[in-house]
Amino acid sequence: MNTKQTAICEALVKLGHAEKLNYNTTKYRVFTRKDGTFYFVGKAGSLRYGRTVGESFSASPETIRTIILKAKKVTK
Repeated sequence: MNTKQTAICEALVKLGHAEKLNYNTTKYRVFTRKDGTFYFVGKAGSLRYGRTVGESFSASPETIRTIILKAKKVTK
C-alpha cells in the first residue's frame, strides 16, 4: 500500500536527499537537504523543513505536490 508518507519519502530519495537514520525523533523520518537543513516527513504524510523539528516550518500541499511531480520526472 502506497501511503502519502511513502510517496513523499520515495520522492525525496529520488531527488537525491539521503535519509538520516540516527536523528533523535520517532515522529518523523528525516532527510538531509542540500543546504544542510532537513526535511521531516510525518506518519500521516506531513512535510516540514528546517534546522530542527522545533524550528521547522510546515510545507504547503502545493510544495508537497511539486516535490512528488519533480521526482516523477527524474529518470531512474
